[in-house]
Amino acid sequence: MEEKHTSAYITQSLKSTCDDWGISAQVLAVVHDGAANIKDTGSGNCWLDVGCSTHKLHLVVTSAMGIDKTSNSTISRCVGAASRLVGHFHHSPTATTELLKRHRAMDSSQDLRKLVQHVKTRWNSVCDMFARLLELRWPVVACLSDRAVTKLSDAKTLDLKDEQWELMTELLPILQKLQMCTALFSAEKSPSAATVYPTLWKLITTTLTASNDDSSVTASFKEAVVVGLKQRFEMEADHVTEHPFIICTVLDPQLKQMTAFPAAVREKAYASVRSLVTEVDSTAPATCSASTSSSASADNREPPSKRQRTDIAEGIGLLHPFTTKTFSTVY
Repeated sequence: MEEKHTSAYITQSLKSTCDDWGISAQVLAVVHDGAANIKDTGSGNCWLDVGCSTHKLHLVVTSAMGIDKTSNSTISRCVGAASRLVGHFHHSPTATTELLKRHRAMDSSQDLRKLVQHVKTRWNSVCDMFARLLELRWPVVACLSDRAVTKLSDAKTLDLKDEQWELMTELLPILQKLQMCTALFSAEKSPSAATVYPTLWKLITTTLTASNDDSSVTASFKEAVVVGLKQRFEMEADHVTEHPFIICTVLDPQLKQMTAFPAAVREKAYASVRSLVTEVDSTAPATCSASTSSSASADNREPPSKRQRTDIAEGIGLLHPFTTKTFSTVY
């Protein structure tokens, strides 16, 4: 793409590429992030625009932690302090070697592990960084306390406060659940569209529910994630039941009960799929003409062949190997 990446140019380039490969008639949707110059490129070619769920989740979590921009929130300060501490070990071979020695002395049965650095473009690296720091907390503290390994001036700026260790301990179980969602939404060898909204509603009603044991920071983080999820995924919008992910959920044999959904959303989703099926049935060609012969000849005529259930899936635009195998159990 040699020209400026405007929405019109991207739309035209996508169409030209599909035409060159001869797949334009088979393209139903375009999955992309929420950038202003690409969010409407599908509709320009009469395709459906679908926002990337993993990218949306990344935006929600980074915003709730305050690390998506310059922020002075408690969590962002904790992430920054933890990142500086990990960076010290990554840039000091002496400190890294000593950390591995102390890790081996603490538990020789475990494989030696290094600290994990936070990467700004991957929110789940915060989860990995917190988990590894908590796992190696005492070897890390021992290295910072050893003047032969870490200078006193460096130790004073690098050592994490007790409340920061406590905050990482509180946030880690929540972040691990969100990390599982990221892995689920990013699956390459299994269909994940049907799992998006059931997973999000399950998170909201379980993991992200306020608890009396939550600190003020943890409670605020949970609330911010819930608000972000509902806003980014339009979970309470009137038109959300027409989203292809919701339709996939209704057609999924394992998820069609939609137990975590609010009752109103669930019933509206069922009604939406019923209307789609009715629309497909009404536009299907007649399988037999009106009978003009005698009743005897009508009795001898072979009955029309049954329409395959996968035709309904094709009409809705959801036909894939998983749907083909299990669609007969949906209705």
